[in-house]
Amino acid sequence: MCGILGAVVTKDFESTKGKCNLALDLIHRRGPDDRGLETVETSFGKLFFGHTRLSILDLSPLGHQPMVSKDQRYQIVFNGEIYNYIEIRQELKELGHTFASDTDTEVLLTAWQQWGESCLPRFDGMFAFAIYDSKTGITYCARDPFGIKPFYYRADKSSFCFSSDVNALRAMLPNETKLNLHRALIYLVRGTYDNSADTFFAGIEQVLPGELMSVRYDQSSESLVYDSKKWFSVDLTERSSVTFEQAKEELREEFLSSVKKQLRSDVPVGAALSGGVDSSSIICAIRHLDKDIPINSFSYIATGSAVSEEKWVDLVVERAKLKSHKVEFSEQQSLADLTEFITAHGEPLAGLSFYAEFSVYRLAKASGMKVMLDGHGADEVIAGYKGYPGQKIQSLLETHNYAEAFSFLKRWSEWPGNSAKSAVIAFLQGLNGLVKFTDKGMPLLGSEIADVLKPQFKNMLPGLRSLSGSSSAITPQKGRALVAKLLDELTRASCPPQLKGADRSAMWQSIENRVPFLSPAFVQCALSMPEDYLVSKEGQTKYLFREAMRGIVPDEILDRRDKIGYAAKAGMTLPITKELSAQLEDGFSRLHFLDREKSLALMSNADGSIKLDGSSWRLFNLLRWSGIYNVSVN
Repeated sequence: MCGILGAVVTKDFESTKGKCNLALDLIHRRGPDDRGLETVETSFGKLFFGHTRLSILDLSPLGHQPMVSKDQRYQIVFNGEIYNYIEIRQELKELGHTFASDTDTEVLLTAWQQWGESCLPRFDGMFAFAIYDSKTGITYCARDPFGIKPFYYRADKSSFCFSSDVNALRAMLPNETKLNLHRALIYLVRGTYDNSADTFFAGIEQVLPGELMSVRYDQSSESLVYDSKKWFSVDLTERSSVTFEQAKEELREEFLSSVKKQLRSDVPVGAALSGGVDSSSIICAIRHLDKDIPINSFSYIATGSAVSEEKWVDLVVERAKLKSHKVEFSEQQSLADLTEFITAHGEPLAGLSFYAEFSVYRLAKASGMKVMLDGHGADEVIAGYKGYPGQKIQSLLETHNYAEAFSFLKRWSEWPGNSAKSAVIAFLQGLNGLVKFTDKGMPLLGSEIADVLKPQFKNMLPGLRSLSGSSSAITPQKGRALVAKLLDELTRASCPPQLKGADRSAMWQSIENRVPFLSPAFVQCALSMPEDYLVSKEGQTKYLFREAMRGIVPDEILDRRDKIGYAAKAGMTLPITKELSAQLEDGFSRLHFLDREKSLALMSNADGSIKLDGSSWRLFNLLRWSGIYNVSVN
């Protein structure tokens, strides 16, 4: 796990090199163990590759990057882990390759040397990397299937700059970056972000999950040329012949295999524990695989709150014989803590559930951890949350199972947190999936957050419908609306913002976070199953996975009927001080599309303190972020 950056430039060479060195300082937390910057002469200019290393596998200097292939043709900067590097290395050895180190970086580089871009589907891992081919002059940039690791870039005709960190990238650019107003408005009104290539910074984009980008110099136009394509896909075709018992066995084995590979490390490994099915399954799988391995768990506890999961955490700690570490929250937050939190994440984010996670990683760092496993992606792979009832109904209606559809809704509505009213809404969603009779775009302009916009900016909202990310980007096969929705949530709508938050929280503490539920093989296995296996006919979410983990995870956990996770306490506040007032005023001066009085009224409690939930949090976050990162509207 590391920080990477680079530039492909046709001019301004010395200036670019100096900026790359400064940018490396800004990604020091992503890799405090080593640092490298190399310059490569090209036929059209120069290439700069920079790297900061967090040493996880082979702690020796042999893991230094940038790394050059044995035939000297390729050079790489790589951020992430290839968990099946041992198996791939053995395959490459059988093809005649030799290795100087025990790093997964050398395996990745040799795999590219052997197979080119066709090596990508072979990898079980999380990654963002750039490889330069000195023979063709092409730079390739790749990102893992689900966007676990970040890759930001800025591209024009004469230069291509990239980095793991958006602020480091800004330091490499010739001009000050401004706010992407469209993205900011969508974030404020809908709370969505990270569902497309754009970012909160105008002109800065990201390589999308499962995408490969190439950069080459075109002699005829005397400019850099870019090309992107998807390299990853999941086959959503139903395996109708698989029995439930067979499915349980396959899913269990794929999950255990994923956890086992992700325990590969030459440094201490810990795990986040919320007490829910996902994190408990990871920890109990570790204990199942190794009866004696010491396991450190790290938990956020919302003491005295309805969302506290401490009793479930303690149950898993006792059964799995863990060394437990806990962090608690108070309702009143510290301005210094929130400033650090906002700084760490680089861009605005959804809410204080990420702050809970941030605190967990800070505790893990203080306890000596360098690698952490967590449960991100599980809900989107094994059909958690509410079980996506609208898509489940769509599948049943498409296959003319009308009686089963109504039976499912009745049973689903009886689960905690559901109701007859929500069942009706789910039915309408399913019907809408068939006939598309509504356009679910931005909310009505009467929503509270829309009212804080000045009139000329409020008028922009209807034009943002196509960018709001409300509709799925995947067209489902007949009767497979649920799994299509899950894949869309995984690769675009729900999971990327969560993975982004986890990556920033972990790397701020120089910790590598690993996500066993996002092994490509595990995802393919889950999303090929009959939909009745994923969400039962009785409305049970994560049905197949819960049953697959019987005997490994305590039944009390598997039979939980609620979903909490990193839920922040309701009513969290921030006291108003002179310092905070000045910071908010600075934000209003930068974001002149906001009505100051209406914004303050929306954010403030009766005692004058700032509310830190929902739309109030998004408004506060955007204002503070703009000041911290010196961002203004054009």
